[in-house]
Amino acid sequence: SWSWEPIFALIEGHRFIWWRSEKHFDTGESPLGQIFFAGHSGLAGLSPLDLREFATEEIPFIVSVFGRGLKEQQKISLLVGSADAKESLEDAVLSASTDAKSD
Repeated sequence: SWSWEPIFALIEGHRFIWWRSEKHFDTGESPLGQIFFAGHSGLAGLSPLDLREFATEEIPFIVSVFGRGLKEQQKISLLVGSADAKESLEDAVLSASTDAKSD
């Protein structure tokens, strides 16, 4: 089964950035990763492999974000705590990625 890692993430401009924790962010640690919303980017659907790997009860609460990573296209799947959190995150990603495409 899949093992989820807690993270602290934010959207800054055209980037989705994540750290191990809010403390790591506050103390200036380097982020674990970042995705740039440029070109083909934004929200991703779950692949057939994702659907096999994630638990059935998790699927309604997963948001997948993709875009340009530091070296290549990258996708990160996030398990959020509620339908409201999922909607808020999806709206923020759509806003940042749509805005990036209009540059």
